[in-house]
Amino acid sequence: PGAPLAEHKTLSYAGFRRAQRTADRAGVDHALLLDAAGRLGEAATAAAFCAVDGELVCAPVSGLLPGIGRALVLGGLGAREEALSEDAWRGADEIVLANALRGAMAVVEVDGTPVGDGAPGPLARAAHALLRDALRSR
Repeated sequence: PGAPLAEHKTLSYAGFRRAQRTADRAGVDHALLLDAAGRLGEAATAAAFCAVDGELVCAPVSGLLPGIGRALVLGGLGAREEALSEDAWRGADEIVLANALRGAMAVVEVDGTPVGDGAPGPLARAAHALLRDALRSR
């Protein structure tokens, strides 16, 4: 959150690629991108949504790319926009990544700790169906 250049599609993907290469070397699928305070912004290749106390939350686009996948999930499922603190996003019931090309992906573990019960939940299923249907209709 708070990186103005990231709000625009540019050819400057170095930071995202570096983060994803680091994740790849660590043997994990996705790099979650945080600000200096540990607040969750997005993933290197997707928007990030969290289910917290029954409410869907995603970081505001201030410093994030307002991508198509993010817009589809926001429009279809609704969400409160807030850059969640590290304690809040690590304690989320679900974390789901949304990408217009890849669809929705449940994050079931972060740094060896399960997210929620460690399995895809209702948010992941709803976001997956929403993006799948949107992609099929195009």
